Amino acid sequence: MDFEEIWDKIVECLIPKLEKNEGLYIFARRRAKFEGWLKVELCEMLYKNNDISVETVVNNGKRIDITFTDWAVEIKTANTSYKYENVEWVNESLSYNVKSIIKDIEKLKETNYNNKGILFIVFPCETNNKYWKKHIEKIKKHIEKINKQFELNFKDFKFQKDIPGKEIPGIVYFVKISNPMKM
Repeated sequence: MDFEEIWDKIVECLIPKLEKNEGLYIFARRRAKFEGWLKVELCEMLYKNNDISVETVVNNGKRIDITFTDWAVEIKTANTSYKYENVEWVNESLSYNVKSIIKDIEKLKETNYNNKGILFIVFPCETNNKYWKKHIEKIKKHIEKINKQFELNFKDFKFQKDIPGKEIPGIVYFVKISNPMKM
């Protein structure tokens, strides 16, 4: 499977689940993370054509969330402290989440897989949020240090998009960070 095929599956299969799942809405409203659910859904999406493993131990002794064919994929959910209607406010720094995404990128760098990717969801947030723009630029600059040929796709979505007045915005990112990554 190539990067675009995986992205198409994310758009066709995963995003509709994010938008309609009432349980995820409860998580989003409380700014609670849901990486475990995301791993299960990604495995289900990719399983039909691939031999999938979860929590694969790689050569450096670290675990990769999902591996299949020649792919290693890390998964993150990043909750923001940005104020949005329908979302309980918490005073948590997004900086920790950004550091965690960068840490996973570093972990991928050390693997022998030809195709390395990270799937992350940022919520509540929209791509035009001026504060988020600074964070995504930091992530991109870090990836560029590893490989200038990376590919990045993203799409805005809304938890409970069909219920006016209850929507909570989020963004799905999928980034391919392939070789040459060994330094």
